[in-house]
Formats: sequence, structure tokens, C-alpha cells
Amino acid sequence: MGTCRWILCGVVVITFGCESAQVQTDAQAPPGRLTAEYFRKKYGEWIEVPWDTPPADDPQADTLPRIKLEDNKPGDPVWRTRDEKSMVGAAVNLTDAQKQRIEQLYEQEEASVADWDTKYKGRLDELRVRINRMWDERNWLNHQRQKIRFTHQAHRRGVLTRRQNHDLRSFMLYRMIMRRSGALDLTDEQRAKISRMCDEAAPEAFKLIGETRRGRQDKLQRDLRQRIMDEVLTEQQLQIIQKRNRKADGKGAPKPAKPKGDPATRPGTQPAQ
Repeated sequence: MGTCRWILCGVVVITFGCESAQVQTDAQAPPGRLTAEYFRKKYGEWIEVPWDTPPADDPQADTLPRIKLEDNKPGDPVWRTRDEKSMVGAAVNLTDAQKQRIEQLYEQEEASVADWDTKYKGRLDELRVRINRMWDERNWLNHQRQKIRFTHQAHRRGVLTRRQNHDLRSFMLYRMIMRRSGALDLTDEQRAKISRMCDEAAPEAFKLIGETRRGRQDKLQRDLRQRIMDEVLTEQQLQIIQKRNRKADGKGAPKPAKPKGDPATRPGTQPAQ
């Protein structure tokens, strides 16, 4: 006896994070997120999926020769298709009865999907348009909220002199680097070099402060981190960063620079005895 799971038509599309007030169509919808129970009552049908259907008992089919995987050549169309019917034909020799039954089941599937489309596809398309518009509105509102923050930041920067603003940006860049460098055990000389690099990057960082899109700000910070890795850190410190990046799957982190020249000339590296 196979186990069954239950899937409700359309739920995947309209419950992945939308505002419920935008997708409801009647005044009976409850407040907050809409649940599967609500949709069951609304649409009145469940679909039974027999995931663990028991295999057929067909001795005649088992006498047919197996198709070798290597018989399917790399250029064959079956490698470029996602159609299950083509895959079955390429992987399994079928009896005439099996071919006929499978064809009937494909026809039933198409008829069932066509019937579902008649009932619900219009609603699905309507929801897709609403979802896209909701995301557009959400992004616009978040953008406006962010602009309020940046506007008040600009007013606060207006209280500081040019030199003070420069020092503030330099400190913020230095703080960003230091927060990620706790395990590196930096020397005083290395910290001084990093401080000078942050001081050099501060004017450009100051120009980008008011940008609501973070693309150029993120690039400046990545470039600064990469320069520090190239010019300041030792091989041992780079290895620590490599291990940390592997643990975090390396997302958003620059790749450690390959050592250039004689390792003995890199900062903090002792020449071999």
C-alpha cells in the first residue's frame, strides 16, 4: 500500500510571501497569512499524489533486454529534453501493452491539466500580475524609506567639517576591516598600513555616502579588502581567511591573492633558515 501526500491546487503560487490582503477575493478571508485550510474551503478540492505507487508485476516486461546507458550517444536528442516520455523510451524497453497504457495515462494527464486550466489559469495569471505589482510597490516604498534615512544622514554630515567627515569615513572603513580581522592577530605595523589604506579610500567612500543603491559602495569595500590581502597579510593569515571562507561557502568574500615573488619578502614572513 503506497503512502500519499496532499497538494492543493494553486497554493504554491499564492503563499510564498505575498500580502494576503492583495490575493483574497472575498470578504470572508481571515486576517494575516492565508492557510491551506482556507484554500481547501475556498476551492473545495484536494489532489491525491501516490508518490510510492507499487511497481507492476509483469514477467513479460522483465524478459525484454535492458538498454545500456552507453547506447544513448552524447549527441542524441534525449540528452537535451526534459520530457519524461522521451526519457522512458531511451531508458526502458516496453511491451506493447505498456506502451498503450502509458500513452493512455499521458492523454489523461493532458485532459486533467486542461480542465484545471479552464477553471483556474485565469485566476493564476491574475495573481501573478498582482504579485509583480506588489513587489514593485514594496521596492518603491522601501526605497523611499531609505531615502529618508540618507536625507537625515546628509543633514548630520553638514554639521561636520570636510576634515571631520573624512576622518569619520576613514574610521568606518577601518572598523569594517577590523571587525573581520579578529582571528588574524595583526601586528602594529599591519594595522598602521590598513589605517593608511582606509584613509586613502575615505574620499571616494564619502562621495558614495548618499547613494541609495549599494553597488559602488560594495565594490569599493571589496577592492579595499582585496588590496589589504594583496599587500598586508601574511601567508598564514591568508590561510585563515581561506578556511573561514570555505566554512561560509565563500559568499561575498574576495578570493585570497596568490603570493607573488619570494615568500621571504612578504610582510611578517620569516626567511627560511
